[in-house]
Amino acid sequence: MGRLDEALKYGKRAKELIEPMQSDGEFVRFTLSGLGMTYYFRGDCTEARKIGEHLLRFGQGRSDLRCMAMGHTCIGFLMKNIPLSNKKAVEYYGKAIEVARKIGAKGTLGVVCLELGILYQLRKKPEMAKTYISESIKPFRECKAKGHLKKANNIMKSL
Repeated sequence: MGRLDEALKYGKRAKELIEPMQSDGEFVRFTLSGLGMTYYFRGDCTEARKIGEHLLRFGQGRSDLRCMAMGHTCIGFLMKNIPLSNKKAVEYYGKAIEVARKIGAKGTLGVVCLELGILYQLRKKPEMAKTYISESIKPFRECKAKGHLKKANNIMKSL
C-alpha cells in the first residue's frame, strides 16, 4: 500500500467518524480538506471536487466562512489544474480570497494568492502574477510559513 492509498484509507475512516460530529466545524473542515487533497493527488478529480462542494455546502449551511474558504480553495485548485478551466479557477480563488480577507485567515489568504499568482504566471500574465504573489508574501511572513515564503520569493524573482 502506497502513502496515498494509506492516506485515503484513513481519510475515509475519518469522514465516517465526523458524521455524528457535524457540530465540530473545524474537525469537519480539516478532515474533508485532507481527504479532498488526497483524492486530488491520486488523480481522482471527481471525488476531490465532490469534497470541495461538500465543504462549500457545509460552510454555507452553518455560516462557517473558514469552511467556505477551504471549499472555494479546493475547487479553485482543481480548476487551475484542469485544461480550459482557468476562468473557473479564478472565480473560485477570488471567492476564497474574499472570505479569507473577511475573516483574517492569513494562511489561507497566502496560499490562495500564491496559487492564483502561479495560475496567472502560467497564463503569461506576469503583472497579475506579481500582484497576487506579492500579496501572498505578507501573510506568509506573519504566519512564519518559511516554505511558502521561499516559493513566493523565488517566483517573484523569476517574473
